[in-house]
Amino acid sequence: MKCTSANVLADEHLSIRIPLKNYDDLRDERFLVPRILVVVYVPDDINHWLCHSEDKLALHHCGYWKSLSGMEAYTGKGNKVTIHIPRNQQFTVESLKHIMNEIAQRRF
Repeated sequence: MKCTSANVLADEHLSIRIPLKNYDDLRDERFLVPRILVVVYVPDDINHWLCHSEDKLALHHCGYWKSLSGMEAYTGKGNKVTIHIPRNQQFTVESLKHIMNEIAQRRF
């Protein structure tokens, strides 16, 4: 899971740069349980990241997810890789259920 307040949003996707080691770890298919990248986009002001009480914990703005499993090895220069995550891949309760179901069915 990554967290950022940087300007990463475009019309159709968000772009985030991650270290090459993290990219390689996330794309590795040898794990029994697949790994996914979750990026939480938060406000600039840290005081507005969370709203909490004994009844709820709410994270402001939005989380997005992407599976990097099986992606090609990075052949570019440098030690960071830019990942594009479609904005319609929001990390919601329903998407988490879908991800878990796909993992259980070994389709992820």
